[in-house]
Amino acid sequence: MNYTSIVKRIDNLGRIVLPKEIRRKLKLRENDEVEIILNDESSVLLKKYSAITEYEKECVILANILNGLIENNNVLITDNFAVLVCGKKEDEYLVDRKLSKKFLNILQDRKIFTEKTSPTFDILDMEEGIYAKAIVPIIVDSAVSGSVVIFSRDKNTTVRDKDIDLVKFASLLLSSKIKI
Repeated sequence: MNYTSIVKRIDNLGRIVLPKEIRRKLKLRENDEVEIILNDESSVLLKKYSAITEYEKECVILANILNGLIENNNVLITDNFAVLVCGKKEDEYLVDRKLSKKFLNILQDRKIFTEKTSPTFDILDMEEGIYAKAIVPIIVDSAVSGSVVIFSRDKNTTVRDKDIDLVKFASLLLSSKIKI
């Protein structure tokens, strides 16, 4: 593991400034939320906060239901960085895998991606053979919190319109759950 060490002074209000290099590496922008975790008595972990991770159990249930309804493809739910849950037990090895740059760019655009509007591509960073068929962002308070994804290991499978409607519904459901 690579470590970056930068020494900063705490001001009289208990604040520190995160250096630009660290903010850039974590993709932190102004007004992003950061989770502060006390690792042990002598270290603190800063992590970009993702509201959807608090609803992981609900995401598992929803992904399993969707996977039973959607034909010829699989379902997964992501936060803004990695796969959070998968709809099939055999896909659990994908959990915590980082998302590809193209996938992250689609999330930033806050638009629905379907294979019908753009060519399919690999979802994961550094892994081939997991192709996006539909990506629906989960938007909470005008910010993207994650996505509901239909994927396939076969580039040639197609996705039905009603399957896209199902993941749109799932995205809205998660969005409303997180807002409450």
